[in-house]
Amino acid sequence: MAPVDPALSRLTYLMVVQRGDQDRFRFLSSTFRDRPVEIVWDRRDGERRKAGDGTPSDRRAGDRRNAPPSSWVNLGFLVAKRAPPQDER
Repeated sequence: MAPVDPALSRLTYLMVVQRGDQDRFRFLSSTFRDRPVEIVWDRRDGERRKAGDGTPSDRRAGDRRNAPPSSWVNLGFLVAKRAPPQDER
């Protein structure tokens, strides 16, 4: 059996909950309170770039964003792995 990378044992997770879904936020917070999980609200508030706001026009041909993950659409949150800080690796 291969040895386990010590950095993997220090992995934590980040859960981002859709803005305003207080019931889901409370549920996840209580469910994962003793686990290495940080639960935060989605901070996005619409598009950051707007036409005519004085910034140079966007040279990209289209939107570079992918479709939201199914957990975001169906469950109202998403989960991401967080690696330990550089000095702990």
